[in-house]
Amino acid sequence: MRKNERFTAPIITPSTKPDVGHDENISKDDILARGLATSAVLERAEDYALRMFAHGQKIAGARGLILVDTKYEMGVTADQELIVIDEVHTPDSSRYWLRETYDDRVANGLEPESLDKDSSDG
Repeated sequence: MRKNERFTAPIITPSTKPDVGHDENISKDDILARGLATSAVLERAEDYALRMFAHGQKIAGARGLILVDTKYEMGVTADQELIVIDEVHTPDSSRYWLRETYDDRVANGLEPESLDKDSSDG
């Protein structure tokens, strides 16, 4: 695999928010061991994330963009209902590349043209 090459399928990389500091990467096993979510809630969260990502990719693609990656912040209500608790597919939470120039730029060892919040291109 080369840098900026697409994965064959989306990859879920869970994290959690500590009371202080930055998001902490965490495994599914650690989520369950810490009691942060039940297995059923974790499965629903993964399903929601994959479905939201696929929908976001479809919308982005129709607009000449590639939704590269994103984060979804979810929480659980007192009744164990899973909810999305923050923005979805904004430039603050996602990276987008321009579809039109992606193949050529990657083939030539260049970074894709990006529209994310940290981009110098957009």
